[in-house]
Amino acid sequence: MFFNDCCELDYCDECISPDGRRWSFKSVGSDSIDPIFLLSSEERAVLERLLLQL
Repeated sequence: MFFNDCCELDYCDECISPDGRRWSFKSVGSDSIDPIFLLSSEERAVLERLLLQL
């Protein structure tokens, strides 16, 4: 689940991979890295465009 702030991708609350692996913001400590920050600038731009189409 992605959240946006002022029409900009902000953070990821939960991710589920096609093989069922799961990452949840609630299940990790405050020092963990949000998956959004692991995206390249191009990947982030593509994701933002796709989310705007929803």
